[in-house]
Amino acid sequence: MFNVSTSWIKIKFNIMIFRFKCEMNKEVKKYFGGGLLILALGISIILVSLIPYYRFFRIVGYSVIFLSLVPFGIGIWLYK
Repeated sequence: MFNVSTSWIKIKFNIMIFRFKCEMNKEVKKYFGGGLLILALGISIILVSLIPYYRFFRIVGYSVIFLSLVPFGIGIWLYK
């Protein structure tokens, strides 16, 4: 019974995401995608500027730059 209810919740959540993608206004998608692009680029630029100064940022910076590619990719996908 518990597995049935959790799978139903997952299906309902996936349908909600699909509707959000389909019904989202084109202009809103562009603004949201552009905002994600700017956010990802800003985080990358700040961390790249801090990498030479701190050894900690050298380790963390590269991983965060890699992780900032995720919103960058989502932003490009939404901006199309």
